Amino acid sequence: MDASQFVENYAVARKEIEYTVDTLFTKALAEHPAADELKKLLALPKKDLPKACIDAVTGDSKYPHSVVTFSAWLTMVNNPSGRDMDAIAESLMHSSLDRVWGGLMAVVCSSATEDGTLLKLADWLVENEKGSYLIKLITRNPSASQETRSKALEYYRMKEIIT
Repeated sequence: MDASQFVENYAVARKEIEYTVDTLFTKALAEHPAADELKKLLALPKKDLPKACIDAVTGDSKYPHSVVTFSAWLTMVNNPSGRDMDAIAESLMHSSLDRVWGGLMAVVCSSATEDGTLLKLADWLVENEKGSYLIKLITRNPSASQETRSKALEYYRMKEIIT
């Protein structure tokens, strides 16, 4: 097999995998007990997503973790501002971790999240996260300064030794 054939085979395989993941994701969302709430989030204009995420943190959903997670990830993939991500992070840090963990993951993975927010999250997570995965993600965020990455790495190592 030559290089062009390899690239062509790779492209076909990748499309097949993406189709399968999209199909599974769509099926899982359609069958989720909070499907109606998730559909409402999908229908919102992107400018309304940050507020919807913040509202979901204190909302009365039977599935708050799912709604917060989905709204935070929707916000993240729609090119939010740093201000939006800071507001979401601030809201998430005032709730129980088990309710907002997936939303926090979206915030620490977003390149729109500003360094100051990432540093504040690292400090908060070292006190509140049982593991260290979210702290580890901060070390990989391209928006994190070297200082923030170093501090998060220090926290990560500390948590790994303790837990």
